[in-house]
Amino acid sequence: MSAHVRSSARARGFRLSALAAACLAALAPLAAAQGTFPPGASPPPGASPPPGFSPPPGVSPPPGAAPSGKAGAPAGGAPAGGIPPADLAAFKALLAADVLPLDGKWPSPSPDPRNFEGFWRQYNILSTQRSTDMFGAETPLNAAGRALLAKRVASDRAGKPYVNASALCLPPGQPVQLEINLPFVIYQNKDWIQFIFQQYHGAWAVVIDPAKQPDAGTRPYMGRSVGHWDGDTLVVETSGFKQPLWLDIDGTPASAAAKITQRFRKVHEGAQRGDWSLQVITTLDDPTYYTRPWSWANEYVWRPDKAPLGEYDCEYSTNQPGSLASSGLVPETGH
Repeated sequence: MSAHVRSSARARGFRLSALAAACLAALAPLAAAQGTFPPGASPPPGASPPPGFSPPPGVSPPPGAAPSGKAGAPAGGAPAGGIPPADLAAFKALLAADVLPLDGKWPSPSPDPRNFEGFWRQYNILSTQRSTDMFGAETPLNAAGRALLAKRVASDRAGKPYVNASALCLPPGQPVQLEINLPFVIYQNKDWIQFIFQQYHGAWAVVIDPAKQPDAGTRPYMGRSVGHWDGDTLVVETSGFKQPLWLDIDGTPASAAAKITQRFRKVHEGAQRGDWSLQVITTLDDPTYYTRPWSWANEYVWRPDKAPLGEYDCEYSTNQPGSLASSGLVPETGH
């Protein structure tokens, strides 16, 4: 793998191996072109909502919406990131094979539809660029959003990718944290729900009673999240982010003033113990960079075999002098 590919993989902040990071980035358009996805996986953002996903209240397909291509994707027939097709196929097979083993008396999740406790794993593929919403309509960037994304893509293609939160081993925000192909665990009681992620060892707290919000008045990296129940659906509203977010590898933006609303629903889709999933619809409302609120869908599979979470080491945490410069990262200014 070339030094440029290694640099881009690190600079984009997804601290898997360089090959895995590049494969994950490239796999989404490849899978979409082939029309194949791993068992239990929902299609990548931009496809029609998976069966059983209902649009969130107030969000409907724009009139005449039609799927669009990935803006900023490499031209020509070469796989994204220059990854050989054989390596992409091997990684895709590895991802598809990572299912709950049938041999073993694995616990089932709580039958209570409002209890999400346990270990979950993501099968969707990291988005190089989130160019469409869950209905296939083009991501509704306004002029400022298009300009910022174009600047980030151009700088990355020129071999000078920008520093972002994940490159610094800081919490990257819910959109990226929830799209990583590594497990997370949920703990909850009547007052709060806590997400703990293997990636970055990230922590995200959702409070049911706003009066019990920890460190009231601060602006955390993951924002401040308040949840309520709509039947058996958990609705989480998050705002007050410490800094702007990247939604994907290319840097589709969200401002620190953005509001993210997520609707979580636990469903049992088959007869096996591992056939439980969390269906999540995320809606971003951010007038700074978008002309309207827009939504995407994800699905997470019950994986009790992933407990306990594995060790995760972010390279930057070693505090080695020059670690950012060696990745080719440059500071981003002007937004």
